[in-house]
Amino acid sequence: MTPKMEGWTIVLAGHWNRMIFSPEWVGKHLFAANGDIETLVALMPVLPLVYRDEQVVMEVSQPRLVFHPRKANDVCLRRAEQMALRILRELDDTPLIAVGVNFAFREENPPDKVLDIFNLTDGPELAGEGWEVQERKIVRKTTRGGSVLNLTLIYGPYGVDFEFNFHTESQDNEDCQAALKDTAVGLKDTALNILDTIYHLQPNCAEGDGR
Repeated sequence: MTPKMEGWTIVLAGHWNRMIFSPEWVGKHLFAANGDIETLVALMPVLPLVYRDEQVVMEVSQPRLVFHPRKANDVCLRRAEQMALRILRELDDTPLIAVGVNFAFREENPPDKVLDIFNLTDGPELAGEGWEVQERKIVRKTTRGGSVLNLTLIYGPYGVDFEFNFHTESQDNEDCQAALKDTAVGLKDTALNILDTIYHLQPNCAEGDGR
């Protein structure tokens, strides 16, 4: 099992003013400590602005800011968390909707215990009508205490993907900061524990590499 780095994100959903996030502003407030940053300018207004260095990719669009750690290690993950928190503190008058901390993994050779989860009873009947199932998806919203985890399992031609969305819905800036402050690594460990304890899968995070 390996990480799917495109699914490792910290998301700030809200109503963001793209004009604030100029290369000068982003370089000064978010990337200054790491020196050189690469800027990818969107050709169409609907596409996100992208800034990146060797540790983190940041995507800027009106409905959300997305921070991608580029490698599956705690250094990059903490840096993405710190950048998201800095934004919340600097732009504390921005209307917020929710924050999410997300992780994704792929098992190319899933064991029978995992495959059995996808044995849905209507499969043979669909096949009998000539419909071939290309992908099977199981989505569950789970809660523990005040925490929400949206867990998605997808069985497709490349194996089984596990997607973890730790979700906090709030319009309050302080609540959103609390949901992110020193939490990303612990949430990653929670995802790893679920994979190990319930599905008996152990990701090799050393193989994870970002964009």
